[in-house]
Amino acid sequence: MEEKEFISKLSWSYRFEKMSGKDNTYIIRRRDGLISAFIEINGNNIISFRSHQNRRLPTGIVNIFARRIIEKGYHISDEAAIELGISVIELEGGRYTYISSEHIKKYGLSVYENSQFHINTLLLSKLSIPSDTKNCTIDFHQAKVNRLIIKKDTQAEIDLRENFFIKEVLIGDNFVGKIYLSENNIKKIKVGKNCSAEIVYTKGRIAPKIYIGSQFKGYLQLRNTQIKKIRIARDSKGKLRVQNCIIKEPIDVGKNSSLEIDLSTVYCPYIYLRKDYSGHLKEDGQPNKQGIRAIFTDNDFSGQIDLSLTSTIQRLEIGKNSSGNVDSIGCKSIEVIKIDSNFSGEIDCRESSVVYMSVETPCQGSFFLSDATRLALLSLPKMSKHKIFGVGKPLSFSPSDKNNINYKFKEIKLPRIYFKSLRPTGVISKIFN
Repeated sequence: MEEKEFISKLSWSYRFEKMSGKDNTYIIRRRDGLISAFIEINGNNIISFRSHQNRRLPTGIVNIFARRIIEKGYHISDEAAIELGISVIELEGGRYTYISSEHIKKYGLSVYENSQFHINTLLLSKLSIPSDTKNCTIDFHQAKVNRLIIKKDTQAEIDLRENFFIKEVLIGDNFVGKIYLSENNIKKIKVGKNCSAEIVYTKGRIAPKIYIGSQFKGYLQLRNTQIKKIRIARDSKGKLRVQNCIIKEPIDVGKNSSLEIDLSTVYCPYIYLRKDYSGHLKEDGQPNKQGIRAIFTDNDFSGQIDLSLTSTIQRLEIGKNSSGNVDSIGCKSIEVIKIDSNFSGEIDCRESSVVYMSVETPCQGSFFLSDATRLALLSLPKMSKHKIFGVGKPLSFSPSDKNNINYKFKEIKLPRIYFKSLRPTGVISKIFN
C-alpha cells in the first residue's frame, strides 16, 4: 500500500505517514501534529485499525479508508472491520466480500443466498435485509443500527445479542428462521403475518412492546426480562414460552388460535384468550405477590388449561359455548371459577382451594370437586344436564335467580367482586396488581 494512494484522498486536516522503525504500521496524524489512529498492514492484509487515546476519526475520513481498502481488494481482519465499519460477507466456497457503511447507507444490502454476514456498520438510522434473502446467517453484534427491517419472504438466522444500538426490529411477512436477542435496548419487536420464526429474547435492558402477526407458526421464547406488552394476532399455531419475566400489560392472544402457551414464574395482570382458542395453556407460577392472578377465555373455548402447578392464579372465567377442559387439581391459589352458558367441557378442581364456582344455564359439562375443602358457595343451573362429582351435603340452598340455585357449604360472607364478571375489562389490572 503506497502512502500517496491515501494522501490525495484525505481531508486537508489529516496526513498519512509510516511509523518510524515499523514498516507495516502507518500513522494517521492531524495537521496540528496529534496522532488520531494507527493502521497495520501485512502484505494484502489489514491487520488492525485503532484509534489513539479515544481520538475518533470523523466518519467521512473512516469512509475514505474503508472505500479505498475495498477497492484495492485487501483482506480485512475482524478487528479492523469493526473499527472501520466494514461489513464482511462470507460467500459459498469460502470467498469474502466487503461492504462499507457508506455503501450500505446509500444502497442498502443486496440479496444473497447461503452466505454469512458480519454487519459492522457505523451509526445508521435503519438497515433493511432485502426480500428473498435465503439461508443466510447474519451477525449484528457490532452493527450500530437503530432500526432493523427484515423484508418479507426472508430466510435467515439473525444474531442481535449484546447489540446496544438496536431500538426496533420489524419482521416482514413469511419470514422463516431464527432471531436471537439479549441484553438489548429494544423498544419494539413487530412480527408480520405467516412467520415461522424462532425468536429468543433474554435479559433485556428495557421493556419492549412485542406484536406477533396472524398465522404465527414459530416459537417465541422470553426469559429473565421485562416486557411492556405482548399481543399475538389471530390464527396463531406456534408456541409461547415465558420464564422468569415481568410483563406490565396483559398477555392478549387473538381469535381462532391454537397457540401452545407455557408460563413459568411470570408476572402480568392477566391472560386473555380470545374467541375460539383451542391450544394448551400451562401456568406454574411460584408463590409471589406479583404473579399472574387471572385467566379469561372468550366464547367457544375448546382448548386445555393446566393450573395444577400454579400458586398465583386466583380467578378463571370461561365464555359461552365452550367445550374445553381445565385441570386445577391441587391448585392452592384458585378462588373463583365462573362458567358461562352452554358449557360442555370438564373442570377438575379436586383438592383445590376454590371458594366460589358459578355455572350458567344450559350446561352439559362435568365438574369434579372432591376434597375442595375451601368451597363455600356453588351456583348451579336448576334444569340442566351437567354432572357434579365429589360434593358433600350443603348447609343450605336457595334460588340465586330464575335459572340458578346457590348451594352454601360454609357460613361466610364472600367479597362482592367474586360475583361480578371481570372479563375482559381493564378493571382487572387494578384489582390484581
